[in-house]
Amino acid sequence: MNDEWAGGRGQVGAERRGAYAHVRERKERWGPRTLDLDLLYYGDMIIAEADLTIPHPRIAERKFILTPLAEIAPLYVDPVSGLTANAMLLACEDNSQVNRSV
Repeated sequence: MNDEWAGGRGQVGAERRGAYAHVRERKERWGPRTLDLDLLYYGDMIIAEADLTIPHPRIAERKFILTPLAEIAPLYVDPVSGLTANAMLLACEDNSQVNRSV
């Protein structure tokens, strides 16, 4: 384990624990919950642990994530696929409509 990984993992864990210190109730898998926090990226780190996967494992499948990501960081390179946010959005097979709420 390198120092960057150890420091990053500790920081990510602390941030995640802080977010979940708020009440999070989930009575069924995939059901409604009071708090849902998806950590998409942490710089260019790739973390694959039992309780934490970064980048988010299904980011390339979700147009509702890729659309705003491509808007704010079109040239951001996904550390797993090597594709930019724009390229991932173009390749995404999710046909759902993404509406801006602002």
